[in-house]
Amino acid sequence: MFVQRMDVWNPFHVAEDLITTLLSLLIVGEAVPQLTHHRIQMAFLDNLGLEGRFEGVWERMGALPPRRTRHEPFDDGVCLNAAIHGMYGRTSLLSASGLSQAYGCASTISWAASHYYRHLFGLAPTTLNNTGAINILYLSRARLRHNLKDMSDWQEYRELENEDEMLSRWRRGLREMCDDCFVDANAHPEIWTMSSEGKREVRFAAIDPTAYSLETQVQLAGHATLIVGQHGGALGLSLFLPPGRGAVLEFTVPMVSGNNHFQHMAVQMGHKYRHRVIHARVGVERAWTDLREMVEEIMLPKAGSVGDVGP
Repeated sequence: MFVQRMDVWNPFHVAEDLITTLLSLLIVGEAVPQLTHHRIQMAFLDNLGLEGRFEGVWERMGALPPRRTRHEPFDDGVCLNAAIHGMYGRTSLLSASGLSQAYGCASTISWAASHYYRHLFGLAPTTLNNTGAINILYLSRARLRHNLKDMSDWQEYRELENEDEMLSRWRRGLREMCDDCFVDANAHPEIWTMSSEGKREVRFAAIDPTAYSLETQVQLAGHATLIVGQHGGALGLSLFLPPGRGAVLEFTVPMVSGNNHFQHMAVQMGHKYRHRVIHARVGVERAWTDLREMVEEIMLPKAGSVGDVGP
């Protein structure tokens, strides 16, 4: 299976490549059913390096270790009688409609991709993965400036100056909203996998994904109910949200207006979605209202999904 990856670090671009790869395999399964019984090896045609945070995903997909043709070319004269060429790695179901064209259609392919990749990491099917809790995961970009020597304008534009103030307000509000059931899971987010034993808990954790291993990121996202974050690649972790049972709250900035990739990702997998346009500083009370309303929507589901609220 020849794959051209777009990225090895950005979770969103990796999610695009993973969904595209699964789509290629689904097409092959329909066109040449006998190939479904073959052992598959991923062969990367890109010029990306040997290491990447998501190598573990690719290694789980095939029966053989991934082959990087840049470093491990096939010998001259090798005959590949069952070669599958994946689709071009610069477009996907999440971005094929282009910028400024939002849509609200579910996708059985993206839904299936989420189930499949969750399965590779041992996450239970959504029908069995019900802890009785609402797990709210906030994906922070606060460490980005410390991790990068030179930030681009594109990266710097999405810094949030008053993130600590916002998170403090959220914790206070969630505790007031559900005093006997709020759990601040920030120190121990691994408790998300635990059942609340019939009690409806509301758990909250804020993490920087770069500080956690891939397996931990997937487990956190895979057991989340609501993922919140600024527009950025980390929201690609919503690929591992339980399909049809999750929600995404995205903070965008004017510079990314029309970039609807994460909305597409959410609606394709049946999640509730809402976005809020912010600037360098977020309106703390407005951000709390957005979070509270989404939690209430999850607690008391209504017909249809949460719509965009705009600026």
